[in-house]
Amino acid sequence: MFEFLTIVFIGLSVYLFYHNRKLKNSLLDVESGKNEVKRLISKVDELNVRYNEAEFENQKLFHLVEQYENVIQAASRLIEMASQLDSDKGFLKKLLEEAVEIIPEAEYGSVVIVDGEDWNYIHTVGHDLGMLQRLDLKREYFLDPRKSEDTMYFDSNVFVLDGIEVHNSDMPEEVFGEYYKATLRTNQTAIMEIDIGNDVAGTISIDTSKKSKAIFSNESLKMFGALGNIAATFLAFQRLGKMHEEFQKEIILSIIRMMEIHDAYTRGHSEMVADLSRKIAIKMGYDKEMVKETYWSGLVHDIGKILVPEAILNKPSRLSNAEFDIIKKHPGWGHEVLAQSIYLSSIAVNVRSHHERFDGNGYPDGISGDEIPEVSRILTVADTWDAMTRNRSYRKALDYQTAVNELIKNKDRQFDGKVVDAFIEVLQEDNRYKEIILKGS
Repeated sequence: MFEFLTIVFIGLSVYLFYHNRKLKNSLLDVESGKNEVKRLISKVDELNVRYNEAEFENQKLFHLVEQYENVIQAASRLIEMASQLDSDKGFLKKLLEEAVEIIPEAEYGSVVIVDGEDWNYIHTVGHDLGMLQRLDLKREYFLDPRKSEDTMYFDSNVFVLDGIEVHNSDMPEEVFGEYYKATLRTNQTAIMEIDIGNDVAGTISIDTSKKSKAIFSNESLKMFGALGNIAATFLAFQRLGKMHEEFQKEIILSIIRMMEIHDAYTRGHSEMVADLSRKIAIKMGYDKEMVKETYWSGLVHDIGKILVPEAILNKPSRLSNAEFDIIKKHPGWGHEVLAQSIYLSSIAVNVRSHHERFDGNGYPDGISGDEIPEVSRILTVADTWDAMTRNRSYRKALDYQTAVNELIKNKDRQFDGKVVDAFIEVLQEDNRYKEIILKGS
C-alpha cells in the first residue's frame, strides 16, 4: 500500500511539475504578446505623429504656394499699371494696398516719400491719412531703424520693430500729440526702405495691430522685401525716364533674389543660365524678340524651387528618391505661378519643360524631341553646363573639358544635338573656354 501511494505521489508531482512549467510558458507567451501589442501600438502612434507632421508640412507648403502665387499676380498687376502711371504716388498707393492684401499678418500700412528734409505721407491703410498730411513732418523726427536697439533685422532693407508708437524724443511734443492721434496702435511694424543709389527715397511700412498681437513670418517678410524692391525699381526708372522692359526685368530679378535667400545654390545660377541661353539663341539665328524670351525664360527657369523645402534644397549629401521626387515638381510649380501673369505666361511653357530630355526620359511630362519647346531645349543645355561647372555641396565642379565631353556624349539623348553644336560654337568664341579641346566631337 505504501509503495502504491509513493508511486501515486511521484506521478502527481511529475504531473504538477510539467503542468506548472507549461503554465509558466503560457504566461510568458501572454506577457510577450502584451509587449508585442505595446510595441505595435507605439509604432502606430509614431506613424500617426509622422503622418500629422507630414500633413502639417503639406499644409504649410500649400499655403506657401498660394502666397507666392499672390506675389507673382501682384507683380503682374503692378507691371501692367506701371506704364499707365506718370506719378510716384499712384503706383506706391497701389503697391501698399497689394502688400496689405497679400501678406496675411498685415492689418495697417503707410507709404512715405522723403523730399529733402520733409517727410510726406502719400497713402495709408488704417491710419488717418488726412491728419498725417496736415502735419509738418520732418525726416529728423522719425526713428532710423538702422540705429535703433529695438530693430530686428530681416535683411539689408527690411527692418522689424515692436511697438514703434513710443514717443520719439526728436519729435516736438505738440507734433507728436497729433501724430499719435492720427496713427493706430501697433504690435509689430515691418519697414522697407526705398533706396535709390545711396539715398533713401521713402519707406513702405506694414503693421500688425496691438489687439491681434500678430508677428510677421519669414515668408511674409520675404514677400514684403520683394514688393519693396519693386517700389525702389519703379522710382529709380521713373526718375530716369526708363520704364517697360528694364523695369520688368528688375521685377523678375527681385523675385529671383527672394529665391536665392531660400536656396544658396541658385545664387548667380539663374543669371548665368539666362546669359548662356541668350548667346545660344543668337547663335541659332533667333530674332530679337525670341532672344528676349529665351533670356527671360533662363532668368526664371528655377522659380518653382521657392516651393521646395529648404532642407532638401541645401542638403549636403545626395537626395533620397522621395526627396528627388519633390525636387522634380519645381518645373511644374514654376509653370503654375508664371502662367498667372499676362507678361510671363508666354515663357511659362519654356520653364515647365527645361528638365525634359530629348529621348523622352525627362520630367515632368516625359515628352521628347520636337515635342519639347526649342527654348526649353536651350535652357536644358545652359542649365546643365552651369550645374556641371559649379561646385556643389556633395561634389566639386567638373573641369571645362570634361563638361564639354559630357554634352557631346549625350547629344540626341539628353540634349538636342543642334543646340549642343550651337553652344560649342559659343564656347569657342569665349576666351574663358578657348583652351578646351573637343575630344568627343
